[in-house]
Amino acid sequence: PHTIFATMLRTEAQKIVRVHGGEDGELYDLRSDPQERRNLWHSGGHTALKADMLARLTDRMAFTSDPMPPRDHHGDDVVYLDLAPRS
Repeated sequence: PHTIFATMLRTEAQKIVRVHGGEDGELYDLRSDPQERRNLWHSGGHTALKADMLARLTDRMAFTSDPMPPRDHHGDDVVYLDLAPRS
């Protein structure tokens, strides 16, 4: 099975969904399309909005990155030890 990962940001007026590892996504004008039926991702008339929303999404992802260490499949912290010889 192929798993798709995406990140979403929503404002009062717009919503963007960025699919990771590809070029696809979703962009909606929630004021004119509250049911999200018209995806504006590939609309040439919305490139400035798309760029602005992608920048906001990137900022949000950087701001909220999880500072916790990686976890193994049991939920335990994975600890990396530096065993390189010291000079």
